[in-house]
Amino acid sequence: MRRKLPILIIALLLVVHTFFGVTVPQVSAAADQENAGQMPVVENGSEATEATEATEATEATDASKATDVADISNSSDLSEGSNPTEDPASADLEADPEQPEETESSDPADSDEIQVTNENDEQPAQNENILTKLTLTGADGAIIDSVQNPGHRIQADEAIQLKYDWALPNNTYKSGDTFTFDLPEQFVIYTDIDEPLATEGGENEVGRFTVDRQGKVVLTFNEYVENHSNVTGTLQIQTELSTEIVKGSTDVTIVTPIKGGEQTVVIQIAPQTAPALEKRGKVDTSNSNSITWTLDVNKELDSFSRAMMTDPTPEGLQLQKESIRVYHLQVNGDGSTVLREQLDASEYTVEALEGDKGFKLGWNKESINSAYRIEYSTQMMDQSAQYTNTAVLSGEDIEETSASATVTVKRGALLSKSVAKYDPISQTISWTVGYNLGNVHIPQASAQLNDRFNESQQLIPESFKVYKGTSNEVVDASAYTLTMIQNENKTSGFNLQFREDVETAYTLKYQTKSISRVYENDKIVNKITTDGGSSQAEQVLRSGVMKKEVAEANYKDKTVIWKVTMNSDKYPMEQVVIKDLFPNGGLELLPDTVKVASLDGKNKLQSPQDYTIIPGSEGNRSGFELRFDPSKSLNNTYVITYKTSYNSDWKMNKTKPEF
Repeated sequence: MRRKLPILIIALLLVVHTFFGVTVPQVSAAADQENAGQMPVVENGSEATEATEATEATEATDASKATDVADISNSSDLSEGSNPTEDPASADLEADPEQPEETESSDPADSDEIQVTNENDEQPAQNENILTKLTLTGADGAIIDSVQNPGHRIQADEAIQLKYDWALPNNTYKSGDTFTFDLPEQFVIYTDIDEPLATEGGENEVGRFTVDRQGKVVLTFNEYVENHSNVTGTLQIQTELSTEIVKGSTDVTIVTPIKGGEQTVVIQIAPQTAPALEKRGKVDTSNSNSITWTLDVNKELDSFSRAMMTDPTPEGLQLQKESIRVYHLQVNGDGSTVLREQLDASEYTVEALEGDKGFKLGWNKESINSAYRIEYSTQMMDQSAQYTNTAVLSGEDIEETSASATVTVKRGALLSKSVAKYDPISQTISWTVGYNLGNVHIPQASAQLNDRFNESQQLIPESFKVYKGTSNEVVDASAYTLTMIQNENKTSGFNLQFREDVETAYTLKYQTKSISRVYENDKIVNKITTDGGSSQAEQVLRSGVMKKEVAEANYKDKTVIWKVTMNSDKYPMEQVVIKDLFPNGGLELLPDTVKVASLDGKNKLQSPQDYTIIPGSEGNRSGFELRFDPSKSLNNTYVITYKTSYNSDWKMNKTKPEF
């Protein structure tokens, strides 16, 4: 009976541990025949010689559990009909005299010591992702994913249902615990959400979840998760794609962190309605004799097989075969496009049409479901004002579709001439000539320019340049011959002959200068001719010897300040005499007001050292002469100012209004 009691106590302790998770310290029970009344020794792995210390440590740290053991022992003794007044510990541990003495063993199978470990002693970890799957569905309930539902596209503003599956690890979450995550940035939330959180099927409410307008999702659990294991559920959020995302590619990639990694979903947006084939053309800015044509194919991203684009070249144009290029074309949700990488030539085949009057282009793969852009150039071979080009797209799964584009050509003049600049000081004129601005073909024999101007002008040879088009690229002089012409029918000029056929535009720039000083204003006429046209420009040369003007009039005092500018062309001048006469009278010079200075005002001449004033034959009312020192030369521009009084009574002919 004494041997069975300790075994019964340990069995009862195991039952308690199973239902309540009570941690039981290691207990070692032994029967001593000579000391049957001693208390049991509780050990934590110490040898027999340290039994006393082990007992003290166990009693200090597990006092309450020792009490539980004692209570259970008492119950066991009573159930066996023992004397309630007997020391329970002595009764439990008294040795059976008929059994042999036992020795300690490290093997639990050979000992009455039982070890129990409580797994809940470890701290629960709540940083594990509880999301297990994300499912996207559209307004029609169809799954949105290019992998699970290929070919399915949604409208840019369509409502999207986000369904998150989640699963809690057992023995981890308690009432009030939360789990937080962010919605993918591609989605927008317009109003805050606060709804119940339920298990799979919605049978049991396990808390609530909230979503703010920044897309932050918070799951808060209640006491249900403490009393149940294997808790799983779903939460659903209605949203839509943000406007910024819609402006981008029609393929939107959503990456969501889930338990064990990431889940990727690709949303395919239906592009805006567009023709299966679009065509346009424009004249090249770098070569006005060339047209670049552009074809956009399949902007609605349909899928069809054996795609073929046929493009005949219209009359008057010549296809530049080497210019054909094919590119991937990204179509955005708002209908805009982005040109992407060029296709390798092995991905498509180009064949010439009969008579080399165009081409057809086919994709080498069986079917296409993407958008493409085709670009190529044609050269204008005639002088047509416009060209219309039509292409046709065909395939096995689509209706044949055509697209046309018309380009109007504003052709430049065959010949144009203008004055670029006139310098009145040096009396130099800068001329500009435009030749073949329409970029037409001109045979070499007809590619000649004959330029003529007044015989009073001479060409400045070093100023003559020929440029390609309107650029600053100088044409080498070996490309043409230049012959100077002198005194031909009272004109001078040059003849220019190109050595080869002309295909593009050219610009000629050069300067002419007066052979002698210009004493009176003179109109220069410059005319250039070629086979099929001519152009003319004019420039008036203004004399730089002297210019007179009114600087200021004072009607109250009846005075006028006059200004005379002399030698503005800066010729060397000697023994200079300025005569200013008043032929009709009415004026009187005020001699003390005469001033002579350089144009910049730095050099002021003095009288009588530098000049003298001599009144007219009838005094200051008839005019005056200003004589510069004859020993000095004038090489710069000078300004003479003086004041006169005026009175109509002094006029010789009072019927004339002018003075």
